[in-house]
Amino acid sequence: MDGQFRIDRGAVAGPPKASLLLLIDRSGRRSRRTGNVYGIAFVGHAMDLETALAWAADRKNAVLITIRGDGRPQSSDISYTVGPLGQFGAADDVAANTGFTISVTGGRAKTANMRRDNRVVVHVTDPASWSYVSFDGTVSLTDASADPADATTEALVAYYEAVAGKPHPDWDEYRAAMVSEGRLLVHFTPASAVGQIN
Repeated sequence: MDGQFRIDRGAVAGPPKASLLLLIDRSGRRSRRTGNVYGIAFVGHAMDLETALAWAADRKNAVLITIRGDGRPQSSDISYTVGPLGQFGAADDVAANTGFTISVTGGRAKTANMRRDNRVVVHVTDPASWSYVSFDGTVSLTDASADPADATTEALVAYYEAVAGKPHPDWDEYRAAMVSEGRLLVHFTPASAVGQIN
């Protein structure tokens, strides 16, 4: 940190098993004034990927973190489903993987980010239990839906039923919307996970 700050790590009240990471000014004073604390984060733990995926599979919402062209992160709220990627139209090279499937539109910034750099983080939380998991990995993207009966639209139908847990009330309307919105599916294969499950 250019010699101006030091890192101080210690136990704190709050999430079970959490530790606190503080950036303290060079004087070493841990004043209550916020001016002396330059960064704060709860530090998680490496997790077994299978256990982490099983926990995430019971949930549907997360934050997708992609990388902008200038290197800064961009976060987006998403819905997802966890399972074999092949059942949602994934390419052959990742179809056998268990991971996250996410629906996006072609014109969004996050989609452009993922086309340029396929490294992402999916962050799933359960604030009521102080639990969270951050998955790090890579994505592949399908073609955009271009016809109500094309392969992407069929995969989006399967995705909808997996997330909603029931059929859409008007499949013709849904299929038309997928085409008009230029919807596609993101297949995320996690390589590692950190966090804590309580």
